[in-house]
Amino acid sequence: MGEDLHHDPGILKRREQAHPIPADRKKSVLTLATLPLLIVKNGIRIVTLSLLSVYVDPRFLTGSLHRDGGILFFLLAPVLLAPFLLLLQVLDRTRSAISYPVTP
Repeated sequence: MGEDLHHDPGILKRREQAHPIPADRKKSVLTLATLPLLIVKNGIRIVTLSLLSVYVDPRFLTGSLHRDGGILFFLLAPVLLAPFLLLLQVLDRTRSAISYPVTP
């Protein structure tokens, strides 16, 4: 039990076999997820402005929310992207917790 694990040549092999999801793969998944989310976010913006113009005031279609509301709807993007990031983190933790048999 008192052996030094830092000098165990098999520890590097075990780490490689139980390697979590590579960072480049996570980045690729997040990057690919952004395009559909941008489309959804823009759709939410269009629906929101349309409903406000129909049920509240038609000037919403030409008002400041339409012109300057981009930042408000931009803040919606990270909220929509957060579940994908959390899923990747959970998968990463689950995958790194799995112990694989090591062959000498």
